[in-house]
Amino acid sequence: MNASNFCKNVYLLMKCNNLTQQELAEKALISQSEISKIINGRLNPSLKTVIKIVQAFDISFEKICGEALKQIKTCDHPYDGNMCMNAKPSDKCPDCGMNGYND
Repeated sequence: MNASNFCKNVYLLMKCNNLTQQELAEKALISQSEISKIINGRLNPSLKTVIKIVQAFDISFEKICGEALKQIKTCDHPYDGNMCMNAKPSDKCPDCGMNGYND
């Protein structure tokens, strides 16, 4: 497991899902301080904690622990214009229907 990518991926997934640290902590059944330490790279989480976070995001272990996920800018709508992970050029903004994306 790449701990640095895991920390970045947890933060990005929180942002893309509009979750606060507290909301993720409640979904994953761990403490908010533990989430804070993880996303700031001050805590290398146990496998049990990683599994709880994986389940909270409903994402594969390989995705969250592997390569850094990508945040893709599509437009400037209130949902923050970000699509995460597997965005394709054919994906559309839910607000304006804009096709494509920029790396």
